Amino acid sequence: MVGKRARNHKARYNTARSAREDQTRAPAHRTMDDPPDVATLVAGLIADSESARKYAVFKLQGLLADPSFADAFIQGEGLPALRSCVLDANGNAQAYALGSLVVLLELDMGWEIVDGEVVEKVGTL
Repeated sequence: MVGKRARNHKARYNTARSAREDQTRAPAHRTMDDPPDVATLVAGLIADSESARKYAVFKLQGLLADPSFADAFIQGEGLPALRSCVLDANGNAQAYALGSLVVLLELDMGWEIVDGEVVEKVGTL
């Protein structure tokens, strides 16, 4: 009887230990304070919702100051989405998009989307 009780205790201990280890390896749940990933931002830039675009370009402007994030954004096909936002958005969303473009240009990145249409749009503001 003692042997069986010891085996049960050991089994419960191993199960509990395993669960604790799984919790430490599990990915953390994202919150609104967590920075979005590149794919989420690009999706937000081309979203139909004005609030989604505004949120995406607002977050993007701060994240692009990190050159590694800026590179990941470019590699993630973010430039065409940002260009579209610069040309098509209005109000704050457009201001944030232009701010994001400026941050990229200051890092000497993103120049390939600065064409005559973008220059003309900036000139009319």
